[in-house]
Amino acid sequence: METITTESAVSVQGTILIAVVRTFFKSEDKPFARWLAASKQPLAIIVCNKNGVHAFDMQSAEISMDSLREIMPGLNKTLEPYLSQQNR
Repeated sequence: METITTESAVSVQGTILIAVVRTFFKSEDKPFARWLAASKQPLAIIVCNKNGVHAFDMQSAEISMDSLREIMPGLNKTLEPYLSQQNR
């Protein structure tokens, strides 16, 4: 199983940082054992500040928010509280 989620937001001097991560879960049943594994891989960082909302991959290249929305349909709802704070 694989999921893509965001981590808890971190606020640094008026800039909000949100990590986007892919989490893998795998299990296998054997006759006398069960094998379980999980791993977490960073995909992107979302930066919300007075200049807008931008996303960057792990090589620091800017990526489109639309590409993140494709792999994570609930992203707009996740970002909503931070965007409303930004517009104050």
